Amino acid sequence: MLAKPTENVLPIEATSRGPGIAAGRHIGAILMDDGKLTVTDAEQVLKRQRELRKAEKAAAKREKRAMREGVPEDQSVATNEDLAGYGFPVDAEPDRDQDR
Repeated sequence: MLAKPTENVLPIEATSRGPGIAAGRHIGAILMDDGKLTVTDAEQVLKRQRELRKAEKAAAKREKRAMREGVPEDQSVATNEDLAGYGFPVDAEPDRDQDR
């Protein structure tokens, strides 16, 4: 039994994240609520994340293909899709004169 009554004491939660921060909130939502991030900024971040995911997927696919075909890593070449995924401008038709 407790020596003193605890009616006016609130329990401390072990998962407390601080004042005003709810569990599971994304950092973007917090920054937007604080006015540190605009909708345009958030859209740019999301676009870049999608581009990076796409580029990583293409790189993994290329590595898998290279392993299957036995191509050494130092001889692998990035595709137009890889370059576009990393934000590089890609021409519609690559120059074929360079090979000659």
